[in-house]
Amino acid sequence: SETLPTSGQMPLSMTPMTISSPAPGDFLPPVGPPRSSHRPSSPSSPRKLGVDDVFTWDHFYPLSGDPDGAHFEGWMILGAMAEATQRVRLGTLVSSVGYRNPDLLADMARTLDHASGGRAILGIGAGWKQRDYDEYGYDYGDVSSRAKLFSRAVPRIVERLDKLQPPPLSSPLPLLIGGGGKRTTLRLVAQHAHIWNSFFDTPDDFVRRNDVLERWCADVGRDSSQ
Repeated sequence: SETLPTSGQMPLSMTPMTISSPAPGDFLPPVGPPRSSHRPSSPSSPRKLGVDDVFTWDHFYPLSGDPDGAHFEGWMILGAMAEATQRVRLGTLVSSVGYRNPDLLADMARTLDHASGGRAILGIGAGWKQRDYDEYGYDYGDVSSRAKLFSRAVPRIVERLDKLQPPPLSSPLPLLIGGGGKRTTLRLVAQHAHIWNSFFDTPDDFVRRNDVLERWCADVGRDSSQ
């Protein structure tokens, strides 16, 4: 993973990331008991594996294996990881803005940043797993309604992060936006994100979407290399 600066202007990382075959420690679904082998054996063990960033997901049921298997809430797991690690950055890949008030989500990320000594990454997306919404009583809507909600939520998150006291230890707190929607998501990436996460079927698909992101950066007056 790219090493991110902790202060000043942050570059927009446009390297596509996938989690289809994660290396040990890169992506830890919050399944199984918290005292399981997912927990690092020592505070430095993820870095010994060459891992810079550790992410959980923001789902309420397993995405693989037994769909009703043991599973824990991702943000609470991050709090435990903050205590059990010293150097790796921590975040969700990604949190649906449909599950929590955007201002609360910003506050949660700020709190994790302090608990971890400035190692939080706030990963957010529009959401997609219908079972999570249905089982927990959230309005799933459709692609359009979730995109509109996302478009409203991201500026609120950014605004709340600027208002919180004390502010995040990271300046700015890294904002990761997940998704590849050309009209809404990539515009929000260009406007607000420090990291872009998405999936691509082919290298050509990445090139096409990266070109769209470059155009959005030009439209909003952002140099994507900065």
